[in-house]
Amino acid sequence: MHPQSLPMVLLLGARSEHQPLKAIPEELSRLKAIFQEQRQRQHPPEFEVDSEAFFTQAHLKTQLSRLTNRIAILHFAGHSNSRQLITDDGAVYSHHIANILSTWSQPPTLIFLNGCHNAQHVSLFHEAGVPLVIATWNKVDDAKAVEFACSFYINLFSERGRLPIHIAFDRAGSQTLLGESREVRSVDLEGLQTDEDVEWDWSLFPAEPENRNRNFHSLLHPYKPDSPDVQIFLSYSRTDQATAAQLREALLQEGFTVFRDQESIRLGDNWMQRLQTAVQHCSAFVLLVGRDGVQQGRWVGAELEAALSRKLSPYDDRERLPIFPVLLPETIPDELPIFLQQIQSVNWHPDGC
Repeated sequence: MHPQSLPMVLLLGARSEHQPLKAIPEELSRLKAIFQEQRQRQHPPEFEVDSEAFFTQAHLKTQLSRLTNRIAILHFAGHSNSRQLITDDGAVYSHHIANILSTWSQPPTLIFLNGCHNAQHVSLFHEAGVPLVIATWNKVDDAKAVEFACSFYINLFSERGRLPIHIAFDRAGSQTLLGESREVRSVDLEGLQTDEDVEWDWSLFPAEPENRNRNFHSLLHPYKPDSPDVQIFLSYSRTDQATAAQLREALLQEGFTVFRDQESIRLGDNWMQRLQTAVQHCSAFVLLVGRDGVQQGRWVGAELEAALSRKLSPYDDRERLPIFPVLLPETIPDELPIFLQQIQSVNWHPDGC
């Protein structure tokens, strides 16, 4: 992918002329170093990084015009309130930023507002199409703000970028509060109005619950089924639907991104097209086999046929799709189709026994 089309991580800070924040240059410098180190490990690089520790209104206008549809992660550090983000030369209103993002075909997948009292901005960005926002509802300590932001992104990069964002958030919170008794706990937007016992200053706000399971790769590539190097396609019979949900959850807990039709195909999507695209882009195909075996001629049969084409067709072994049959306790291996008997399978017990 050409560098000018790579997803962008945009880091913005405002020290503020009227209320200087000495921690802002440090936060932006450390975050830039974290992202650049991660980028250097990628071959080829998957994203670009741009940062400005003293951004102004004019700088923001330029960036939003120059980087239309390219910003995957937008991080803001500085003063804020319930309606504004403070720039180095004044302030900008979040509803105007949200209006601009709502016109993009690919708005950012994560906005991190690392300032004070800005949780009221969340609904604006959700309505603009941003699936994940991290924001605060209290006055935050400057040193803790730097520490939490750096810990969050370092955790997000762990496990080769496959760690779900909600786990990265919780880990970073506990690391930041290691010497305190306060609990790390996200609340929803309604909870901000009713929960008087909230002690932790930040919260992760997903527009939809499943967005909590996004990882770094799917933040960069939100409009593909998921990043090709972490995507697992889970194929199953309808009689094993409940067990498939358990297996999906187990894979998510291990840090994988999983395509399962029930969660990954939205109302109005072309069902067959989405299945074909997901099989085409996945990096592993997991076939859950229960008492009904492999139902040729049904959905699982069509999915398996597409997967086998990717496994058998390429001349380069590195491009062959790995297929992993997962056998439930009631499965009889000898009754599997001959071609599946040639593939190493694994037995799986939903109860862990």
